Amino acid sequence: HLTSPHLTPLCLYMCSQSCLILRALACYPGERDLAEKCEHVGFGMVNGMSTRKGTVVFLQDIIDKAKQVMVERIKGGEHTKVEQSGAEVDRVAAQLALSALVVQDLRGRRVKNYDFSWDRMTSPTGDTGPYLQYTHARICSIVRESGHATPTQAPATYSESNEFLGCQHIQRLLGLLCQRDLVIESAIKHRDASGLVQYLLSLSRAFSTASPTHRVKGAEPNLAQQRLALFSAIQQTLSLGLSLLGLTPLHKM
Repeated sequence: HLTSPHLTPLCLYMCSQSCLILRALACYPGERDLAEKCEHVGFGMVNGMSTRKGTVVFLQDIIDKAKQVMVERIKGGEHTKVEQSGAEVDRVAAQLALSALVVQDLRGRRVKNYDFSWDRMTSPTGDTGPYLQYTHARICSIVRESGHATPTQAPATYSESNEFLGCQHIQRLLGLLCQRDLVIESAIKHRDASGLVQYLLSLSRAFSTASPTHRVKGAEPNLAQQRLALFSAIQQTLSLGLSLLGLTPLHKM
């Protein structure tokens, strides 16, 4: 009930301009207590879309078009690992389309306006949802094909002088992994997922930079275990982050 003393706070998700509604509500003597219990969680607008001008693109149309782009990309990919059955292609394409939409919408600060772009949204590279899914699936593939069991804890031979830990790319990845909980806490506190999205993108870019020179398959066993432990931690972090965004992490692409 809106007058319950236990209602703290009531979050109202409306565009930033709607803060005037709460200010007006507070002006009514009988509604002031209710207004004080409400928290306005404002968000920006999508530039170029207007219901009055008839320039709105409906959500289902966006998802359908993005899904079609992903289906064509999967079927045309030379190195795709997705089974070419209609159901599997459809499932993966649907998740890629949803990932593209969610990441484009959430990667900027909640209160900022942004320009909608079909090309940017569906691109497999750059700061996009498909790029996050590709990175997650790529690490899953590395783990599957490594020939090593996934370590449940860091190898006991780690040392500060270790060649592995001395690499700046590895240090960058470890530093990002240590930030995970703080990033999630901040997203919850500020009711803004953009920090989490940017964190996942930074982690994916750092992995892409490090992986060519830190292969697991064919490496000396102890070194392979170290790299596998790190890559597994990155995969688990990406999986958690995608899940928190309401997305299903893909294991094959």
